[in-house]
Amino acid sequence: AWDADAADLSATLTLVYDHHKPGLVDRLIELQHRHAEQVTATLHVHLDHDHCLEVIVLKGKGSSLRQLASELRGLKGVHQGE
Repeated sequence: AWDADAADLSATLTLVYDHHKPGLVDRLIELQHRHAEQVTATLHVHLDHDHCLEVIVLKGKGSSLRQLASELRGLKGVHQGE
């Protein structure tokens, strides 16, 4: 189903990022709002003074979820995304 786009899937994307990076938080929020039909929920955790962890719950076709995950992981200041 993930590769075939035959049905909607549920997935999570976990990001670790530097919340001091100028514009990063605004860009993360803007992308999530632009894809509101795919973003079901988020969990935000303050790891330390500089870093946050965000778990984003997603729902949709595999190809569109992969594209959104790629956009979010590709933002400057995002250290890790799985």
